[in-house]
Amino acid sequence: MTARFLPANDHVISTKFGCSVYLLNEWTKRSDVDTGALAGVPTEAVDKVKSLEWDQRDLR
Repeated sequence: MTARFLPANDHVISTKFGCSVYLLNEWTKRSDVDTGALAGVPTEAVDKVKSLEWDQRDLR
C-alpha cells in the first residue's frame, strides 16, 4: 500500500498540489488499486472497456 498521509497533513499536501483533500485521497486510492494494494478494477482495464464500448458503437 502506498504511504497514507496523516489526516492533519492532507490539507497541507492538497494545497501544494492545488487540489482538494477529496481529490488527493481519490488519487491515492486509485494508485493503490492500480498497484494491486487494494481490491478493485485497475485504470488500464477501465480504459480498455471504454475503448471497446466506443468501438462497438462505431460498428453499429
